[in-house]
Amino acid sequence: MVSESVRGPKQLTELRCLPTFELRVAGQAVPLAHRSQRVLVLLAVRGGPVDRAELAGTLWPDVSASRAYSSLRSTLWGLARIGPSPVTAVGTSVQLSRDVRVDVETARRLAMRIIDRGPGKISASTALATLRHDFLPSWSEEWLTAEQHHYRQLRLHALEVLSRYLSERGDHAHAVEAGLLALAVEPLRESAHRTLMLAHLAEGNRAEAIWQYHRCRDLLETELGLAPSPEMQALLQKALQHGPVDLTDGGGGGPAGTKQRPARSPDDRATGRAGAPSGERPRADDAVSGDDGPEQAAAAGG
Repeated sequence: MVSESVRGPKQLTELRCLPTFELRVAGQAVPLAHRSQRVLVLLAVRGGPVDRAELAGTLWPDVSASRAYSSLRSTLWGLARIGPSPVTAVGTSVQLSRDVRVDVETARRLAMRIIDRGPGKISASTALATLRHDFLPSWSEEWLTAEQHHYRQLRLHALEVLSRYLSERGDHAHAVEAGLLALAVEPLRESAHRTLMLAHLAEGNRAEAIWQYHRCRDLLETELGLAPSPEMQALLQKALQHGPVDLTDGGGGGPAGTKQRPARSPDDRATGRAGAPSGERPRADDAVSGDDGPEQAAAAGG
């Protein structure tokens, strides 16, 4: 129970779910039993009034209705003792109190804003901090799974859009960080690998971009038995071409008339470059020159 010293008319109540559960009232953490945590998270997910019978049946599905209702009643009684209470009764329903701020909802709104029109005046560091974590990843609740997946997909798309937005504005360090965060969430997501390649290319780091391609290729082949998409291979061609890299089409083919080196043979799947162990970064000179032999080099020079 929160001490009297933190009670007041303008106390901020925060429900944090990214990445772990925490309830804070006026800056003080409030310890709660897991059943109380589950009630608050379910109410946050629903975003409005939830009938008591539905709430009890969802949270305690393996017991009788009367016992589930009794468990809910005792849990709500305990939550009501917190000053101010994070829950409000509305007839036969219960909902989060209006003054409760839920971090996952704040992150969700930010993600939608970034996807729709960019971060605006929100700084890159604030956006990255807000989108850094998953929604209660250690929880395995049937009623929560769909919401966790939905938030993860929204977060991934926002991070990819944010990375490209920052690259276009020359904020390369934060652009790379956004791409790395997306990859940490889903290492097999090819669009995240493409986004990171674009961030490296925008900064002029071709070797990093080429290494990222080989990393993606090896992961896809090892884990899924798949080859990189044509879009991914076209982006590799951009990294291998001579002269400035045109990124205006987001990873498609290069501009007309640009001479490009061919991508490595699909058979060379075990190495990042000829003779290099799998996973080793290719040297910049090897990566840019490709596997051209003496005859090709002479022809190019002539």
